[in-house]
Amino acid sequence: MSCFLLYFTAGPGRPTLEYLSLADCGLVQIDAGAFEGLDNLTSLTLSRCLVNESVLARAFAAASFRSRLLRLDISETFIANLSVELVGSFNHLVGLFAAYCDLASVDPKLFQHIRLLETLDVDGGRLERLDGVEQLTKLRRLSAHMNQLTEVTLAGVEMLETIDLSYNRLQRLSAGWLGGDGREGAAAGDVQLMNLSHNQLEFITPEAISHMSVISTLDLSHNRLAVFPQ
Repeated sequence: MSCFLLYFTAGPGRPTLEYLSLADCGLVQIDAGAFEGLDNLTSLTLSRCLVNESVLARAFAAASFRSRLLRLDISETFIANLSVELVGSFNHLVGLFAAYCDLASVDPKLFQHIRLLETLDVDGGRLERLDGVEQLTKLRRLSAHMNQLTEVTLAGVEMLETIDLSYNRLQRLSAGWLGGDGREGAAAGDVQLMNLSHNQLEFITPEAISHMSVISTLDLSHNRLAVFPQ
């Protein structure tokens, strides 16, 4: 059931909450101190709200649950830049969902602050680069579907299980782009599903995929591959 709220304001007598969802509420304003007193919050959903990036940053900066929040969903909000100032203070985040925000950039320094992240969803943006992901050594699920990425390096990210980079502009996969470094015996994590469909891949080095010994689903459809390596 959807709801319509113009403001989410601070007030006395806040209950002890661990989960708060304000999705589809029509929020246009969040007071700077609106999240004060919600010390035990571990999951916050603000998807499809009408607040802008500066309003969110101000409210997040004053939030008392910054060191406890595990899951943050700001999908389909008005955010152009995923920055340290916006979400970097949530240093215990496990899941970050910022899909279909029309993201133009992700600050590579952000990942230095949220190193515990296991799920990153930045689908449906305008991202041409996604640098710094290799710092997320605990990352298990990466979804950057439908962006404008021309290159992604995931070397060092050895716990990935699901990767969706479909509908981008990737042109080649080189040795060591995922996990390990492409050498025989180097780890590539436990990738189960990798979707690289609808890109512009013309070339894949044998070393780029030969060390993915446990992968169960690899989708390379709708690319420009003339040769599939041994």
